Order: sequence, then C-alpha cells, then structure tokens
Amino acid sequence: MITAKQAASEAATYLADLVPIISMPLIEEVELSNDRSIWRITLSYTSQESAQLAFLGNAKSYKVFSIDAENGQVLAMKIRDTK
Repeated sequence: MITAKQAASEAATYLADLVPIISMPLIEEVELSNDRSIWRITLSYTSQESAQLAFLGNAKSYKVFSIDAENGQVLAMKIRDTK
C-alpha cells in the first residue's frame, strides 16, 4: 500500500504533466476511502490565466484525484466545486 505522501506526489506529477503552465500545486485534502482502496487527494493551483483574473475573486483551481492505494495509479481527476 502506498502512503498518503506518495499518493499526493502521484497526483501532483499527473497534474503537472497535463497542465504544465501551473504554479506549484498545494495539497488541500487527503482522504483514504473506507475500504482503504482509494486515496482521494485534492490539490489547488494557479495558472497564468487564472492569476491574470485574480481581481475577479479566487484565482485558485482545485482538482480531486482518485489514486489506487495499492499501486499508485491515477484512476480519476475531477474538478472540485468551490461553491
């Protein structure tokens, strides 16, 4: 089983590969599913585009990752609703 730290690292690497123009992502939430099979990792980040629009409100974007707790594979990435 991978650790929370390893799961967060996998999520951050995955995000950086998909969206290379982001600033350093921050770990916001870490949760292990009840059956201990999935890590849910929430990362926040700012992109160059969102930083330019910061005057409109929160410039942060949030993504929630589902990571296989056994092998560290990213299973899903979703937008977290901030409302």
